[in-house]
Formats: sequence, C-alpha cells, structure tokens
Amino acid sequence: APLAHLLKAGGKLAEAVLGSRSAMVFLASKQFLGALAKEERLAPGGAIVCLAEVGGLEALYCCDSWEWLHDHEDLAHLLDEEALMPLLQIPAVKRELRHPRFRSPSLAQALAPFPMLFDDLLLAWLSPVRPPLALNRLHDGSLVAYDSGEGTASMSGTMTVSAVELAEWADCDRFLGHDDNLLDAQLNAANTVHICEFARVAPLQKPAVQA
Repeated sequence: APLAHLLKAGGKLAEAVLGSRSAMVFLASKQFLGALAKEERLAPGGAIVCLAEVGGLEALYCCDSWEWLHDHEDLAHLLDEEALMPLLQIPAVKRELRHPRFRSPSLAQALAPFPMLFDDLLLAWLSPVRPPLALNRLHDGSLVAYDSGEGTASMSGTMTVSAVELAEWADCDRFLGHDDNLLDAQLNAANTVHICEFARVAPLQKPAVQA
C-alpha cells in the first residue's frame, strides 16, 4: 500500500501523511488495516509501528473495526512494542481481545505487567460456557431456572479449552489465583476423560493444582 511505504520512509514523507486528513481517515479503515501483510502488520518497522513512532497512532483511535487483529501473535506485538501499548487502553480493543482467537498460554509472561487486562482476558477466555437455562413455573406460581437439557439446576457448564491447554494454563500463577477460580470451574465442567488427560500433563506439584 502506498501509504504504508510513505510511513515506513519516515521524515517529510511520513509528515505529509499525518498532515492529510483524508489519509489519516483511510489509515483507520478496515480497507487499509486488513490489507497489511501479517508478517509486517504490527512488527517493528511495519506500517503501524512507524505510524506510532511519528506521532500518528491517534488516527487508529476512531477505528470502527478491530477484526484485522488476527491472533495471539498480534496481541504479543501489542504487549511487546512500547509504541503500540496505547492501543491497549481503547475499550473497543479490549473487547476485541476477549475473543478466543487471541487466547494462548504463551502470552502469560507478556501479559504479566498488565494485571487488570490479564485478569479480564483470563475471565473471557477461560470461563466455562454456561448451559442454556429454561424457566419453569412451580405450583405456587414462582419461576425457577433449570438447565434446559437436564431438568435439574446446573451451573457447571462446558469446558471452553482442551484438557491439554488447560494444563498449560495451570502453570500460570495468575490463572491459578484468579478470583473466579477458573481452574476449578473448568474441571467442574470436565468429564472423566478430560480430567484424566489434564492429570497426565498438568503441573501437579503446584499446591493450587493439587487442591
């Protein structure tokens, strides 16, 4: 993309981009952002990092879609590249990052300096899926919510990750210490096969895992 080349050229060419209102609007569009190659989208020397380095990152604050952020590797770039960190403060970016496509135990160390964001993402990524509830009316006229598939009260839900991935997360102290007891919640939703798979590869030497 010509604009990307101008940004990477730096100097007066990058300044010319910043001085053009139409160019700045286009930089925040899905048409521009979605066309950037994955290997250079958020990498050092890429168009967005160059935009940040010349003081133009605010152009992305009005971005109406963050679907161009693809996976955990893109999130790793946001966490590792200081020039891009302001994007993590944008509410729409935080909401987008809750999508499971960004989930990876490999991000635990990179997320550690951002405890509030880390806790929010852990909750979004690793909470069991609750079963659908049906409302039944009792003889006294009151309503009670039941698991629509079982007919008895249930809040265990369904595992949202594989047993092997859950075991990888169990090596992360932030995950183990989460206020919502995410490990217990996932294991409560697991069947016998999942629990056996988890036990084979989990760090059972950790007290929080043993409990």
